[in-house]
Amino acid sequence: MTHQTTILGPSSRVFEADFEEITEKVCDVYGISQQLLVSKNRSFRVCEARNEAVWHLLQLGHSYTAIGRAFNRDHSTVIHAEKRHQKRVEEESRFSAYRFTSARSPVVAVKSEGFSHG
Repeated sequence: MTHQTTILGPSSRVFEADFEEITEKVCDVYGISQQLLVSKNRSFRVCEARNEAVWHLLQLGHSYTAIGRAFNRDHSTVIHAEKRHQKRVEEESRFSAYRFTSARSPVVAVKSEGFSHG
């Protein structure tokens, strides 16, 4: 599924490619659709997946505003998602890091040990 963004500017193609790649990989890990990821759904599983996708896009250098637009949210929601994901990684001992690579740079994802995303 291709997600259409309304981002304008020279870096929009880079953002769109990164957005597609990151959301596809995060959706695979969490077992959800890209449509559900960008929806207004606030279930725990969807929010955790969305927070992780936001975090990865921030690690690639994208702005809070661009990410917020892509997820149909305000930039302040993106800031909150970043903080929640970082806190989750730091506090939860059941999570271990594994790597997947982006076309542009390596990205660290978080995978649960003994925790079902479904």
